[in-house]
Amino acid sequence: MMASLVSQHTWRLWLDLIPKRSRNVYTIFGDKTSAMQLPPELFNELPPAGVDLGGVHPALHNLTTTAQYDSWLTVGPVDAGASS
Repeated sequence: MMASLVSQHTWRLWLDLIPKRSRNVYTIFGDKTSAMQLPPELFNELPPAGVDLGGVHPALHNLTTTAQYDSWLTVGPVDAGASS
């Protein structure tokens, strides 16, 4: 687990693909039948440091004291500065 704000938790989940059975993962999905449920207490930094997808670029971590703790989802790079 990574550093967290007081009373908040930082979670990083990942998937290791099994060679010859899976080649890629390209989406995060939810619908009426299978809802994607995220806790309502997720920390959301305001723009321009806050993002919804792909992670906060490390250069923006110094913009505010909490930018590095923004909540976001991604499939692929986790630092917004990397290419997929």
